[in-house]
Order: sequence, then C-alpha cells, then structure tokens
Amino acid sequence: MASFYGWTPDVVENMEYITALEYYVAIDCIEAQKILMDMQVSIYPKLTKEGQKQLHRKIHRKAYPEGLQKQMSFEDFARKMNGGRKDNSRT
Repeated sequence: MASFYGWTPDVVENMEYITALEYYVAIDCIEAQKILMDMQVSIYPKLTKEGQKQLHRKIHRKAYPEGLQKQMSFEDFARKMNGGRKDNSRT
C-alpha cells in the first residue's frame, strides 16, 4: 500500500487501522478506474467526432472536478470514490 500511494512504510505504520483500511479498499477503485480509462482511450480513434468530444468532456471533468477546490472530509472523499454509497460494500 505504501508504494501504491508513494508513502514511506512509517506513514502506514503510524496510521489508524480504519484509515489504512479505507486507503487499501480505495486501491481497487483507483485501479479499476484506470483500466476503464485505458479502455476508453484505446477506442478513441474508432469513435465518431461527437463520441470523441463526449469522451474528452468526460475525462476532462474527471481530471478537473469542480469540487476539487473545496475542502472535503475523508468520509466524503471515500463516499465519492465508492460511487455515492455510504458503506464499503461492493454490490
């Protein structure tokens, strides 16, 4: 987990268990999003001009989200990463 986030092992060791678990669970979500993005990019040349514009807008909104500038609690961040669900269940 430390290498995924670019942390030293000390950072993880000093973290509360529940916080470390939330970061660990988020790794699956982050990796899945990257795979989906890679898939979208690979089909980009085959899309119509309108499809390319839509994909560009979608990626741009993810890269520069409006809410990024405001302060957000970790719980709100985790909920956003979890598709709006309050719990970590994967259904």
